[in-house]
Amino acid sequence: MKTLLLYKDMSHARPFVEAHEELAKLGVYLRSVRCEGPKKALSASRAAPKIDLLVSHQELLSENIFRKRCPVVSMDRIDGAQLAGSRKWLAAGKLAGVLKSYTLRPAELNNQFTGRVFTHTCKDVGLGARKETRAIKGTPEQLTGEQLDKIHLIYGLNAGNPMRPFAKANPQKYKDRKHDIHFAGTVAYGGTEIDAHRRACVQRVKRISRGFVRTGRPMQRAAYIQTLLQSKSVVSPWGCGEACWRDYEALLCECALIKPETRHVAASTDIFTDDVCYFCKPDFSDLRKVLDKVLSEWDAKREHRAELRQMILATRSHKAIAAQLAPILKGFAP
Repeated sequence: MKTLLLYKDMSHARPFVEAHEELAKLGVYLRSVRCEGPKKALSASRAAPKIDLLVSHQELLSENIFRKRCPVVSMDRIDGAQLAGSRKWLAAGKLAGVLKSYTLRPAELNNQFTGRVFTHTCKDVGLGARKETRAIKGTPEQLTGEQLDKIHLIYGLNAGNPMRPFAKANPQKYKDRKHDIHFAGTVAYGGTEIDAHRRACVQRVKRISRGFVRTGRPMQRAAYIQTLLQSKSVVSPWGCGEACWRDYEALLCECALIKPETRHVAASTDIFTDDVCYFCKPDFSDLRKVLDKVLSEWDAKREHRAELRQMILATRSHKAIAAQLAPILKGFAP
């Protein structure tokens, strides 16, 4: 099956691109072209020899690209579970499918909210925007059940290059950890609901005596990993999307992952479940109570945390990525 991948952001496409040899073993022969915009993507698609499938980052799609005589699949390049630029093409019946790292569950949530679903949640609990809102009013263009069924989950942030140093860490060396809870990250999101959500998180963590908090300038990577390995739990608020690099950093360092209620998000490696996360309220008002549960179960769940680390590691190889992608791609063949 000859497949053309048109991508704009290598950091998102890299696992797909680098799995080409393993994909070939499974009968998917991949050619990848980096494009700066829709015009370059259109030229690349026209220049390609006969192909069976065209996969493209959503921002590279244009009306003329659908004249290619093969199924076209959009790859949503966003952290959020909501549909991005793929939505209009899906609604127009142009796409054979959409590949996403994270998606909403149930799928019908895609018809209820405009923009990021979690910003509506923040607004509802009093974490409103000071400046520009992300909780956009109104309902989006409605999609049918058949159209929503075209959304397919692929690898997420767990497969990205930034996870490599965390995958190499040895958390088993750190039995006694001096920080009960950890947060390091930015809180500056332009005065939006995300901004209010993250500031609420920091305020609550600062009230905990054995907590580690760092905002503002990013830490050096080695020093950051060291602080994670010395922490029992990591609180990971929402950011550009529900999923964050921090989710996987925590799991790879065998920290307990505390997350605002995110069961409405599905991932191919399904981490937003009670088996993986300790869920708290979006305003973090119950963070102390959730942390007490983490600490009470810390010793009993040591082996479970090690298993979660292995679960994430198992998804990162080229072979694992190809095994995930190949049946999905073949399913689009005419």
